[in-house]
Amino acid sequence: RVNPTFDAFMAEGFFSRFRNDDFDRYAPGTVGGIIGRQIRDFGFDLTLGVDMSKVERPTTNFAYWKLRTGQTHDFEHILVGGQFNSIGEIVVIFAKASNTSIHIGPKLAQALNAYLLFSGMRMVSRSLLHYPETWPKALECLEHGLRVGRASAPMYAYRYEDVFHLSPEEARLKMGVRHAVEIDRQFSWGSIVLDFM
Repeated sequence: RVNPTFDAFMAEGFFSRFRNDDFDRYAPGTVGGIIGRQIRDFGFDLTLGVDMSKVERPTTNFAYWKLRTGQTHDFEHILVGGQFNSIGEIVVIFAKASNTSIHIGPKLAQALNAYLLFSGMRMVSRSLLHYPETWPKALECLEHGLRVGRASAPMYAYRYEDVFHLSPEEARLKMGVRHAVEIDRQFSWGSIVLDFM
């Protein structure tokens, strides 16, 4: 055991049993309110169709990691500043991958970041190869994600449930998210328009 914080996180095995309609009660502009809007207006399903009241803590640590990171991904968009779209994923993925690499040993980070590598690099490479107009913004997103991830407290340990009622700025302060700003919400290059949030 070389990382007491990570060991404690895994031993506790906390995960949420929230339902999509739980977010109707949060005020606009709060972390919970922003997610509630994504659910209502854009069809997000934070439970991915699973009745969380029937879910047990997975029996393996890796299965637990996948469950919890699946639950927290959309909240990461809000805290690190990546919008809810493909190019916004670059911010989140590189923040998470760099943060995991900083706070967890290299061998474990390699295993935990493998999926992030494949999902993040495809967006970066497609930006340059297929949508060159988006390349400057993709680079900005990548750099922003790396900066936030390297400077912030361990993202795996964030208890998002404690900040649903807070604004993103207040939540970032409470959780130890550093250097996060929202990447602009709309960019236009000729016929390509990217609308964010």
